[in-house]
Amino acid sequence: MPELIQVNGVKLTAQEIEELKLIQKVQLDLMKRCKLPMLAVQQRRAPPTADEQLEIDGRSVFVGNLDARTTIDEIEEMLEGFARVKRVTISQSGRGRAHAFVELGCLEDVHNAIILSGMIIRGQAITICPKWSKEKPMADGPKNQRRQPLGNFNNNRNNMRIDRRFVPY
Repeated sequence: MPELIQVNGVKLTAQEIEELKLIQKVQLDLMKRCKLPMLAVQQRRAPPTADEQLEIDGRSVFVGNLDARTTIDEIEEMLEGFARVKRVTISQSGRGRAHAFVELGCLEDVHNAIILSGMIIRGQAITICPKWSKEKPMADGPKNQRRQPLGNFNNNRNNMRIDRRFVPY
């Protein structure tokens, strides 16, 4: 009787383990060739912390005015030789236009990518600018401190109300 090895709570033979490894290798190879997202075969990463997200946003760019048919491969090809692309996410606006967020390798890659702003892809001049972050850095000082108003627009003293329906003679 073949020896059973316990893997993740399941008892498998050595031959079954080898077959599973081969299947996983074929799946990963196929996903890489088709440029598909990796399936749950790999371990899922936890979402980035606020600090990690700020760092990722700092080395990412916004690519606007894309044709709705623009593909990830076209964006990667455009940036090839100028910046190292880690990830591309394309969003559709629904009116025949799209935009993309491109995560790059480093800050120097961001500067190199911005140079390509105005390049024509599928007949449209694209715009490339640094990605803005949803996360705001914490300001120094008390959290609940509010700015005092600098004044009102009508400059009337003692906050007297003026009836604007009637113009004085």
